[in-house]
Amino acid sequence: MILQENLSSNSNALIVSIPTNGSKEIQYMLRIYLEIFLGISYQISKNHQDQDTSLAIGDRELTIRNAFWRKATPEYSVKDIPQKVTKSSLQVGSKKHPSVCIYGNNQLAQQDKKWVLDNDILANGFFMLTRWEESINKVRDQHDRFPSSEALAVKENFLDRPIVNEYTELLWAILMEMGIKQARKKRTAHIVPTHDVDMPYYFKSTGHYFKKTAWHLSKMHFKEASTETKVFLSGQDPYDYHEKQMSDAEIMGVQASFFFMTGGSSKYDPAYQIGSKKITSLIAQIQNRGHHIGLHPSYDTYNNLQLFREEKQRLEETIGNKITTGRQHYLRFSIPETWRIWEESEMEWDSTLGYAGMAGFRCGVCYDFPVYDFQERKELNLIEQPLIMMEVSLKQYENLGVNDAIKKVEKLKSTVSQYNGSFVYLWHNSSYEREGWEGYNTVYERTLNSKFDSLSS
Repeated sequence: MILQENLSSNSNALIVSIPTNGSKEIQYMLRIYLEIFLGISYQISKNHQDQDTSLAIGDRELTIRNAFWRKATPEYSVKDIPQKVTKSSLQVGSKKHPSVCIYGNNQLAQQDKKWVLDNDILANGFFMLTRWEESINKVRDQHDRFPSSEALAVKENFLDRPIVNEYTELLWAILMEMGIKQARKKRTAHIVPTHDVDMPYYFKSTGHYFKKTAWHLSKMHFKEASTETKVFLSGQDPYDYHEKQMSDAEIMGVQASFFFMTGGSSKYDPAYQIGSKKITSLIAQIQNRGHHIGLHPSYDTYNNLQLFREEKQRLEETIGNKITTGRQHYLRFSIPETWRIWEESEMEWDSTLGYAGMAGFRCGVCYDFPVYDFQERKELNLIEQPLIMMEVSLKQYENLGVNDAIKKVEKLKSTVSQYNGSFVYLWHNSSYEREGWEGYNTVYERTLNSKFDSLSS
């Protein structure tokens, strides 16, 4: 990006003129679409007269109508979240492009060398990436999470569509019609295996087995006590799938991420000692095989900076390296407070943003992207790697049987493939062939092995 005072006289240069209202937000979204996603250069010119954004190459011009930012300093309220969206396809050249319109009208007009897009893809993309919807809407579930059922993408049935990727392709198609000479960034569809290590092992020790079994017997939970005994006597830990997870990643030629917990005092925090010999040995094995160690901050860290930092420091002391990545436990997240905690703790990327209640594109995208704090009106030094699918969402929240779960996984992977994106999945080491998860190994195997049909950029 080049600012106004250094504008090029090159007739092939992409010159972008932006209005005063919402200028910071518009510049962020232009950076997302043009620089981060498409990898093309452009120059910025501020237009104090016009309310719309224009992109020009020589005498060819695209105008994107400003349907949202009508004040110099944006304001956000529940009434700014639309009740309905419109869906259609917009014709560019010989191809139709799918388009969801959140703000504006779902129309594209062309006359001679001028294009006018009434669908405000800048405001729409900002809505999805910043998740300001989740801050303004105060509805929360029992874990103080914004529930998927409240999301506009769920209400209007487009959670299964990465609409920010769709806008990127629409914009690129128009730029191609305008005669852009630059080549776009090359991408390849790929799988990103991640594993939250909530409970690394079924029993922490022999004493733990006796303690659990005695407790079940005291409560007359005879079935549970019998199950504990069968597991203990079998000598096979139903949670010890770390070796398999590493081997599966290695077969695919990718690096897996393992996010470890180091604290937590709530009933939702499984207490294991990060410094114990068994855990440090596991971590060393993961590192020695070239996989990644990250932080899985405990249940109450999502709005507690001090607690977050303490747990981060504990993991760093354990592994002897700086920790810069991870995912929040229970996917607890508060927009934008949790992002700020990660930023202030010098974290580099987070991969929390997928809904527990439903797999899909919570941020409307299958690319990593830099985070923007909509309240402070600034881009953070933090990358979000959106979570597309968690196995617990399929099994326990959506209540999908094996066949339906496979269909959903393959549909999501196919969609990611269309945009040469990142299929980020979460599979816990405790979710393999154990009681209640019968058959879901098949879902796991298809998650890994169903093929990407990557399209060339």
